[in-house]
Amino acid sequence: MEDKLTQARKTINEIDKKMAELFVSRMKAAELVAEHKKEHGLEICDPIRESEVIKKNSELIESETYREYYVNFQQSVMDISKSYQSRLLHGMKIAYSGTEGAYAHIAASRLFPNAKKIGYGSFDKAYRAVENGECDCDKVKLYGYIAPIEVLDSMTEY
Repeated sequence: MEDKLTQARKTINEIDKKMAELFVSRMKAAELVAEHKKEHGLEICDPIRESEVIKKNSELIESETYREYYVNFQQSVMDISKSYQSRLLHGMKIAYSGTEGAYAHIAASRLFPNAKKIGYGSFDKAYRAVENGECDCDKVKLYGYIAPIEVLDSMTEY
C-alpha cells in the first residue's frame, strides 16, 4: 500500500502530464492569436482582455485561498503566451553586458545565431531587460577574473 506522499506525487505527476498537453494546445492557439494580431496590426498586450479573462476564470475557483494563487497562475500563463507571441512576431532578443564584439556578444551570437543581440552597460541592466520583458534571456559571462562581484551581486537581487 502506498503512503500518502507517494500517492499525492503520483496524482501530481498525472495532472502535470495533462497540463503539459493543455500547455501545448494553448501555445498553438497563441500562434493563431499572434498571426491574427500581425495581420490586423494589433498590440501583443491587451490589458483589458487579460483582466476580463482573469476575472472570469478566477470565478471558477471556489476556494478564496486557491483563487489568489490561481490569479497568479493565470497571469503567468498569459505572460508566457505574450512572450511567445513576441518571439513569433519580432524574433528572439538576447541581452548581454558589453558592446558588440565583446566576449559576451560573441558567446550570445554563437549560442543564439538568429536572435537579435542587445548590449547593456552592466550585468544589472541586462538582467533587468529580461525581467521587464525587453529581452527573452540574458547571456552572462561568469569568468573568475571579470567583475565577479558585480555578477554575483546582480544574481542575488533576482
